[in-house]
Parts: sequence; structure tokens; C-alpha cells
Amino acid sequence: MVLVSLLRSPPGSRLQQTALNLVLALFPFVTAVIGWAVTGWVVTGEVFGSVQSQYGNAAQVATALARGGLDLNSDAMVVVERLFGMQPFVGLAVILAACLVVVRRSLAALAPVAVFGAMLTFSAWGHYSASTFGWFRFYLVAIPLVIVVALVCWAPRPTPPPPPARRWLGTPESRWGAALLAASLLIGTPVTAVSMFTDGNSVNQPLQLGLQSLLSPDRYPLEERWFRQMSAADRFVADYLDQQHLPDGSVLYDTFTSPVVWLTSERPRQFVVTSDQDFKAALNRPRLHGVRYVLISNPAISAAQDAVTRRYPSFWYDGAGIATLLLSVDGPDGIQRWRLFRVNEPDERDR
Repeated sequence: MVLVSLLRSPPGSRLQQTALNLVLALFPFVTAVIGWAVTGWVVTGEVFGSVQSQYGNAAQVATALARGGLDLNSDAMVVVERLFGMQPFVGLAVILAACLVVVRRSLAALAPVAVFGAMLTFSAWGHYSASTFGWFRFYLVAIPLVIVVALVCWAPRPTPPPPPARRWLGTPESRWGAALLAASLLIGTPVTAVSMFTDGNSVNQPLQLGLQSLLSPDRYPLEERWFRQMSAADRFVADYLDQQHLPDGSVLYDTFTSPVVWLTSERPRQFVVTSDQDFKAALNRPRLHGVRYVLISNPAISAAQDAVTRRYPSFWYDGAGIATLLLSVDGPDGIQRWRLFRVNEPDERDR
């Protein structure tokens, strides 16, 4: 862009025009990055918490790799299946855009390919290299890519109008655009819907699998679809704690694994949660800060280690010597999801 601006600008204002074009091009990107950083710092205390924090993408990917949960990401066929399962005409749209560049002698048709294609390329590369999770929804931008390319083809050209008898036919490229749009709606939509409910694509989408039992209860019995009850354990814990009528700040837990306990509780002030300013202090000295109970999620199934496990690695197993197990709660899949510990009274030497 800088080179083009320098070559095409008048000699007298070349530097000014180049600087202006550079500012206009970089302003949205810089503004988005600064907004992202400031928002992350205000909410989590970290500039790019979604990437760098203990709960970020890198931490979750490392945890999944340690458990062998990303083995399929090295298979290029999985990437191809999910890409074309989301939008089967994405390859045709790219070819059509390239042909349109040749026919119209304009690079405008490549704009949707460059914008959406960059995001698709990043998603596919992250999936294949196991740098991130290959979730089916990450390929969603393939749909607007095809639609926008079809609309660009359909757009009229600044040429003399055809005779009235042939005006309804349009140009060849407009007919291709109309055909691509129709195929995307009539064929692509059913293909995407079927792909959404394919077990290989929806293994990380429990709500989709739960919906299958509503659409086909005989094939997917409700009792086998534990995903439809995935928050039952969280609500049980919230109800149990509400019945104890605890004072404010009595229960410490990290909301990263599941905020449902806190959100469904009728007494949310009884919790000390991750976003509270005194969370770290209460985590380090629970009894001193009025914490009576510590709620911890199972580290064996968590996407990343929560704050309690990071501070006290053995807490799930033995309370780290500062708490005693009070309650264990299993999830609908039969796996233990929560443990509630009562904080021990301090010894005389610790008073």
C-alpha cells in the first residue's frame, strides 16, 4: 500500500498522501487492538487475557494436548471436511472470483476472498497445526465469503444496456453469481445443517447433540444424551449453598470452569469469584478473609487449571492441608465435577 501510494501520488504531496493512506488503513486495526487490550485489562487485569492468561487459548490447547485430545487436528482431511461441510461451494466461489478479475479487469472481486479468506486460512492453519481448537463454528466465515462473491458477480457492469429482449438474462458473470447464490441457499444450507449434527463435527458442541434427542428421540434417547443435563450439577451446588444461608464472601471459587453456580444462585454475594478485587488475597489466606468453603472443579476434565488448583496443586485430592472435603457432586455423565471443601480452623500458632 505504501509503495502504491508513493508511485501514484503527485510529486508535491507524495509523502502527505502516503501518510494519510497509511493512517486510514491502520486506524481500524490499531483501534481494535487497543480496545481489546484495554477491555481485557479492565475485566481480567491482563492485557491479552484470552491468549496469554492461565485460562487463555495457549493454556487450554496445552491441557488438551497433554490429554491427547487434539490428535485429529493433524489430519488434513478433517480440516477439509469441516470447511466444505460448512459451505460446499467455497472453492467454486474463489475460482469464480478469480475469473471475474480476468473478465472485468478489476481486483474488486478479490476483496471478499482476501477478507474472509484470511480468516479461513488462519482457522484452517490453527486447526491443522493444533495451535487452536478445530471447532466447526470457526469455519463459519466461509458462508459470507460465498454470498459476497455471488453478489459481486451479480452486480451490474458500467456497460451499455443489452437489448430489451435479452435484458432479463443479464451478463454471463451475473448468471453465474445468481446460480452460485441459489445453490448456496438450496444446497449449501441443508449440507451445513447436516454437518452441524454429524458427531465428528459436533463432538465439542454438547447443545447440538442435546438437540438431536428432540428431533429424533428414538435414535438419540434422552437418557443417553447427558449433554441436555450438563448444568444439573452446577445448579445442585448452587441450591445446596443457598440453603446454608451463608454470609457474604463465604464461598471461594473460580468461575472460569463454570459460572453457572454463581449465576443460578439466589445469593450470589455469598461467593468470592475470580473477578472480585479481593479474590487473590482470599485465595492466599482464605480463613483470614472470611472464607468458609472452597468450591473446586475437577482438574482432570477442566479446559485449563483454575486458580485454586494453580495455587494449591493437591487441593482437589486432599484439601492441601487447609480444608476438609465436605461434598462431592457428580455430573450427568457420571464423572465427578465438583468438590466442596470446608476451610479448617487455624491452629493456635497461626492465629
